[in-house]
Amino acid sequence: MISTIKRYRVFFIVLLCVGFLTIFNRTVGIKAVTISVKSFFEMLFVIPPVFVLLGLLDVWVPRESMIKYMGEGSGIKGILLSLFI
Repeated sequence: MISTIKRYRVFFIVLLCVGFLTIFNRTVGIKAVTISVKSFFEMLFVIPPVFVLLGLLDVWVPRESMIKYMGEGSGIKGILLSLFI
């Protein structure tokens, strides 16, 4: 129980701050919660396809090729390739 609280302490602090904000200024608190929920659902729709594409990239492209083109010695070519992908 204590380890769970320590692990999520930043979340609990933010949740407590939003709670106090809602108590003192209801419209700003509700707006903060609304923006947070919208952002969460937006990420929920974006992140799974990214994970699927990364999984397919891992299966389709050999690891040696990825290391060659995006590894330590790739330089600017590796940076541009990672931005393109």
